[in-house]
Amino acid sequence: MSTSDPEFLHNYLLPHDTEEQIRLQNQYNLAKDVMGHASAVPEWIKLSEITNVMDVAAGTLVWTFDLIGSPAVRERLNPSESAPDRINLYACDITDAKFPPKEQLDSMGIKTFLQDITKPFPEKFKGTFDLIHMGLVRISLTSEGWKKALKNIYEILKPGGLLHMVELDHVFYAKDELPPDMYSGHDMKTKLTGSAWLHKLNSVVYLTATSNGFLHDVSYPSLGTLIKSASFFITSYDQSPMPFGALCRTLRGSKGALLESAEKPTLDNLNIVTSMLIKGLYSQGRLEAPSGHPITSEEECKDVMDDILTGCTEEGAFIMIFEYVARKDL
Repeated sequence: MSTSDPEFLHNYLLPHDTEEQIRLQNQYNLAKDVMGHASAVPEWIKLSEITNVMDVAAGTLVWTFDLIGSPAVRERLNPSESAPDRINLYACDITDAKFPPKEQLDSMGIKTFLQDITKPFPEKFKGTFDLIHMGLVRISLTSEGWKKALKNIYEILKPGGLLHMVELDHVFYAKDELPPDMYSGHDMKTKLTGSAWLHKLNSVVYLTATSNGFLHDVSYPSLGTLIKSASFFITSYDQSPMPFGALCRTLRGSKGALLESAEKPTLDNLNIVTSMLIKGLYSQGRLEAPSGHPITSEEECKDVMDDILTGCTEEGAFIMIFEYVARKDL
């Protein structure tokens, strides 16, 4: 993904350093607890019947390593290419900056390569994969990029193959608000209009998305429509609230998991990501927090960030995590 590629206007907005890798690991662990998954995929997916697996936009390969923890996968890892029951694991991303050491990958037989997912995959992969995973690419893909990525993934799946997607929808809700209906999406006007710290936070995230051409909403009416437009059939769709800050003390995962240990990591996550978004918008002269209130000084930027962190520390908030499993026609 070159910096001039319109489908990836700014590529990945965050750094590739160790701190970012830790943030992504914590985020992945929390998402699993929130969704109530014991493994990397929903329980109904029969891993014993899957041979070829691809993790696209793989980052640190956290999902691939979690998948290897499943007995149906671990028992079939075999360095011998000719083993009849071998499971073949592939992973790709636009950069290998966050990939684990090659020796570690080779020991598990994981094949990695560089790939811009808005460009067609190598011809040899067409119709090859039983299962493809893609997650947390909302702040990397433009709307047009999503269309191209889904088309390219569809082409490399086998007939009947599955695409597993997990996305975080960064529209923040107060602790006493009800989650949006599964098929209705968000009322953005109410999330952006007002003077509370949540309105400021939502304005920062929304402005970042819209100014870069990213999807600000990955709920069913938005992302679900794109998935179906790429000829997929959505086999399952689910959503769960993911807490930040103080709300980690009281909100539980969908299967009752305690989330208290995520309080500090989610605050750190919020600080890292929001600070960078504020900095980016301010440098472009586009920062408004809340919507309609321009921020014109670095001191105001600091005040906005302090207000957001204080609010999340004392009150907490939640966003929605969405999980899609889509099937290619037989």
